[in-house]
Amino acid sequence: MKAHLKALGIVGVFFLLFAGVYLYFSRSPQSSSSHIDTVQRMEAKGVPTFTANTIDNIKFELSAHPGKVIIVNFWASWCGPCIEEIPSLIQLAEHFKDRIEILAVSNDEKIEDIQIFLKAFSKLKASSIKIIWDGDRKIADLFNVQRLPESFIVRADGKLEKKIIGSITWYTPQSLEYIESVIKKGQ
Repeated sequence: MKAHLKALGIVGVFFLLFAGVYLYFSRSPQSSSSHIDTVQRMEAKGVPTFTANTIDNIKFELSAHPGKVIIVNFWASWCGPCIEEIPSLIQLAEHFKDRIEILAVSNDEKIEDIQIFLKAFSKLKASSIKIIWDGDRKIADLFNVQRLPESFIVRADGKLEKKIIGSITWYTPQSLEYIESVIKKGQ
């Protein structure tokens, strides 16, 4: 009897393993093509517009900033690579001050997690970066965000200039030159 239960358990484990591998590989191409379609649509027609409140309860409407370059950065307080890029993102915001908008969209599950995080990164709250809590991931879904961090550089005409997946150093001579060139495109 024990041998039958052991054999049944082994068969069950293999079935679950096979089902998991099948589901993973059957969904990957679809999500990849969906991701590419989303990026191409944003490049051609513009990024999705949305309205949300910042964590300071100030209304932010993406479409209310025509003529301005906007960086939409998706992050979370528990995301190591997100934390790595925050200091350079703050420097970028300080460098360009009123010339660009930076929107940090948090995918934390609880707003309290953001508030605790901001105690450690007080410069983020003090900067011109607007912080939005997207606990229900509605904004992330609009942008088809798959991983954190992901950033979208939006030209002054509202179309996607570049999507960045993963952590980068925002405050380098090359980054400053690139952002400056995107600003000049919109003038």
